[in-house]
Amino acid sequence: MAVAREWRAVAPPEGATEYEAYFRGTMLPRLAAIPGWRNGRLLRRQLGDGVEIVVINVFDSIEAIRAFAGADPEAAVIPPEIVGMLSGYEERCALYEVTVDADPG
Repeated sequence: MAVAREWRAVAPPEGATEYEAYFRGTMLPRLAAIPGWRNGRLLRRQLGDGVEIVVINVFDSIEAIRAFAGADPEAAVIPPEIVGMLSGYEERCALYEVTVDADPG
């Protein structure tokens, strides 16, 4: 059973752009090195003067999530270098059982 892990943050527009570059250049390669990571998505939407960021990563199992997040699979992973990019973020992630996956890849 695959597990999706959702994390949310808010950033000013320039911080959201910085975070997107960080996600592409640093986080995705880090995740790709974890056995059991399937894919990741970065979603964003304008909210007034800020940008909501939603990150969804899909893993093969809770054990694969623990390889990324540590003993508590719902604990957010907040590297110090991203804190200045964001105006707020969730410290907990939501985990979902993937029951339908339409991604042909």
